[in-house]
This record gives sequence, structure tokens and C-alpha cells, in this order.
Amino acid sequence: MLEILITIILAVSAIYILYKNLKKQASGKCDCNCGCCSSKCKNYKK
Repeated sequence: MLEILITIILAVSAIYILYKNLKKQASGKCDCNCGCCSSKCKNYKK
């Protein structure tokens, strides 16, 4: 029973993280996890 509970918690956490990332991408926010969207970001593309 404990294994099922842990699996459910992990699955819900993964779905929440995916949903949050998809929502962030849909709103056009930066996806580089550096905290900025400027030219100093290593993933910045002109």
C-alpha cells in the first residue's frame, strides 16, 4: 500500500511540474531556468 501511495505522489508531482512548464512556455516566459531573459543568458537567441 505504501508503494502505491508513493507512486501516486510522484506521478502527481510530475504532472504538476509538466503543467507548470507548459503554462510558462505558452505565456512566452523564459525557459532557460537562469532567472533572466536577457543577452547575458547562456540560452539567449537573437
